[in-house]
Amino acid sequence: MIVTLRNNSNMEFFKKKDEQKKENLKGELIGVELGVDRGYNSEKMLKNLNLKKLYCVDAWEVWSEYTGTKEIIKQVEEDGRNRLSPYEKAEIVKAKSEKAINLIPDELDFVYIDT
Repeated sequence: MIVTLRNNSNMEFFKKKDEQKKENLKGELIGVELGVDRGYNSEKMLKNLNLKKLYCVDAWEVWSEYTGTKEIIKQVEEDGRNRLSPYEKAEIVKAKSEKAINLIPDELDFVYIDT
């Protein structure tokens, strides 16, 4: 998509939107990561973002396109849980994404999809 700005008032609109986004991100954030796996990305978010809560969602189960075994999945889950256990702001939700949406509050600042 190409946007053509015809005058400065359009540019001011976008500047105000950017300022509003920055203002909204000043407080503590509540977010979700879908597809936690071993927890590397969740840990990076927990270390680098001002988070109130991070819901870490993964089913940790064998699925049709996955070539690993149940033993590997079990180890991946254990690794993820161990990596995130030091962080009080991390809440692990073991569920498929479509079920997890019923377990997580609607008031979110972001959703990170890592599948």
